[in-house]
Amino acid sequence: MKRYYLHDEYAYFMVSKSERCLDFEFEGTLEEIITEYNLEAYVPEDVAEVLADKDLFLFREELIITRNGKVVAKGDMIKDLFDYLEKSLRYGNHDTDPYIFALDTEGTIDYINNNTDFNIKCNYDMVV
Repeated sequence: MKRYYLHDEYAYFMVSKSERCLDFEFEGTLEEIITEYNLEAYVPEDVAEVLADKDLFLFREELIITRNGKVVAKGDMIKDLFDYLEKSLRYGNHDTDPYIFALDTEGTIDYINNNTDFNIKCNYDMVV
């Protein structure tokens, strides 16, 4: 399985009132969350701890790519994940160039899920 993860300072996080991340109150980089909630913490684990005192939960957003039910790649580096997909599809038996565009994440996910044997889903992994 390929793993593509950003350093914590560039990763995308969500703050939720639900420990299952059913909805979110705020989303952004770690720095944006620290600023928004006026926190005195600087690493994800400390931010999660301070938010937990306020009954809030910190999640890191990631994409999980499966093929035939098996996880083949995951992470939060969207461009690298899409490059991996494009390379995999190029060497497959696909007649046309796939629609993969890092600036249109939702459109690309829809295209991949509906037109290939890959499946992409968004996952929110709680930071503890």
